[in-house]
Amino acid sequence: VEQRRVERTGPFLATFGRYSNGPYLNYAVPDDHCEPTDSEVVRLTAAYESRLLRPRVELVPELAPAASLTLRRAGFKEEGVLQLMAYRGGTIPEVSLPKGIEIVAPASEANYRALVDVRHEAFGEPDRATAVDAARARSNVEGGGVALIAVETSTSDVVASGACLIPYGGVTELT
Repeated sequence: VEQRRVERTGPFLATFGRYSNGPYLNYAVPDDHCEPTDSEVVRLTAAYESRLLRPRVELVPELAPAASLTLRRAGFKEEGVLQLMAYRGGTIPEVSLPKGIEIVAPASEANYRALVDVRHEAFGEPDRATAVDAARARSNVEGGGVALIAVETSTSDVVASGACLIPYGGVTELT
């Protein structure tokens, strides 16, 4: 099940969470080297505000310098500078797990809820995972995505999680 709706708004691809108004599913991305007009930024802002969402844009300034300038002029402010990392294949080194930690695929609704709870905590989502969240996470795996959890063997507590969304155009996102 797709977790976002997408909508083209001028030179921006706007994404809207189907089940969440959290910031990490509701943001726009400018086209590379685009030069948005002030009115296009106004339309983008309205698309989010009409859904009672805070307008957000995730961008790499070097790929869209004019967009960065236009957005700043319109009042957009930097909330954070995050490292963009990409994996292009090759050998992945072996990793030693901490003692008492096991990496497993989630197998139950409780595991999927825990996977989502870890993600919510990491991304500042205020709500605990629901049965619907667990079903969406399971659906992602059934649709071709990947999910793993790190379990403390002595307590069975889930202490970390990771997931790759269903690939789109040969690209996925690791969370």
